[in-house]
Amino acid sequence: MEMNSNILFGYEGLRIQVQTMIETKQTPFLSMHLDQETKRVYVMADSESIKKLRESNALIEIEQILKTSFEEGKKLNLYDQKYEAKSACTRSLHSCHDPKHRHELSWEKDPHGWHKHQNPTVIEKLPTEILQRIFGSLELSDLKSVILVSKQWNAVASKPALWKEFDLPAKCCEKDNYVKFFEGSLSSNLQNLALTDNFDFQFDDLHFESLLHLELSFLEVGNIDLSNVSDEYVAKLVNNCKECVIDQWSANDSDSLDEKKIESILSQMGSKTRLESFELSSYNHGNKFDLSFVPSNILATAFNNLESLKLQSVNLETSQWKAIFDTMSVHSKVKHLCLEFFDPETVDMNMFDSVLSNLIGLSFCGTILKYEQLRHLLESLDKSCNLKTIRLEGDLTKISTKLLTRVLNQIEDVN
Repeated sequence: MEMNSNILFGYEGLRIQVQTMIETKQTPFLSMHLDQETKRVYVMADSESIKKLRESNALIEIEQILKTSFEEGKKLNLYDQKYEAKSACTRSLHSCHDPKHRHELSWEKDPHGWHKHQNPTVIEKLPTEILQRIFGSLELSDLKSVILVSKQWNAVASKPALWKEFDLPAKCCEKDNYVKFFEGSLSSNLQNLALTDNFDFQFDDLHFESLLHLELSFLEVGNIDLSNVSDEYVAKLVNNCKECVIDQWSANDSDSLDEKKIESILSQMGSKTRLESFELSSYNHGNKFDLSFVPSNILATAFNNLESLKLQSVNLETSQWKAIFDTMSVHSKVKHLCLEFFDPETVDMNMFDSVLSNLIGLSFCGTILKYEQLRHLLESLDKSCNLKTIRLEGDLTKISTKLLTRVLNQIEDVN
């Protein structure tokens, strides 16, 4: 590498140049530096190269090579690959000027690791639980350095719980940076992903392949063109995260998540999913998120395989609601149910009678229930209520004070 005359000389100058080359130009780098004062050798490298070094036996082999050369070599000569290339003869298809492979680094993983000749420090003796608590107090920028220290620290620091705030870096909205990010090992720790209109390129299956190995904590999909991505890939990504929010902001959003993609998502949700919480919301004034095309049995199986379900401004037929609640009364994981801005005329409140006892959270925000519906709901809750939170909108002044008091006194959070 060529030294810039505007930068400090010596080790600090080299460090600045190397950091720029690695982080800005994304160029792999590996060197060894001899400290004249301490007579110790230090390694300077990019994060991927140093990770490979620590996982291999290479550093030990390098040390053995240097000792052998010093102790057994009678006269050491300089080998300069760049110089040898310039002075190479004109004959082709031969290897007379190639370096002699007297010592080849195996790069085989050593089960005992690099530290087998070193005594473990106090911090290396700490239990995994203590290390995880310590790492949990670090910023993400520090955590990225911790995973490079040792295999033990990498294993502990890679726990998803420590990376819960790790979002896709903003610069990855550009295509080249997106590709580079997913070529590195750090991408496996990604926990939160928002697929919105921030990206300057259109997603296809090749881009999505980088996402399918992730186990995301949170995924948001909205206002983005996914028409070039297969239905199967979209369904896999959604069902391989713990929480997913799908937003519809305009009528054009239907092009990115068309009927086939929606049905594919829901079909997989009913059979194999990591999803615990799922939200469908429409913010397109006057247009609801239409699910009327989805078969009732697919909806019922999918929604009842979740712990938390939120439907905001979603259009469903009465027969679909009935199928959902019939299944919920027999077998369901749903504990939190949020039905916001829906048409109360499409729902028979009798459907709630057999499912209310299984819920701990219920919300009707944005939906004005009529007096008969409110009374029926409260009477059902008076018989059996395990709710901890409830959100209601409607005129409660006509409801019996005793009935209202009995029900609300059983619930921790009322709004």
